[in-house]
Amino acid sequence: MGALFRVGNEWAVFVVRHNRTRMVQVKLGHRNDNDAEVMEGLKEGDRVILYPGDRIDDGVSVSERLVTRGI
Repeated sequence: MGALFRVGNEWAVFVVRHNRTRMVQVKLGHRNDNDAEVMEGLKEGDRVILYPGDRIDDGVSVSERLVTRGI
């Protein structure tokens, strides 16, 4: 759910392809407050951006960052 946002009446996510963002419309199945079933729009291995902020738009150059957690 953290990757989804509305575009009009449709749902979309930002995926990263070749270090650039691409907005992809998705069709949802079952969903609740925590999870959503994506029925169409993504393919296996797609990397999505969680909680995209105001600076993310279609075609923006991005780089992956490593997040580590202490034990």
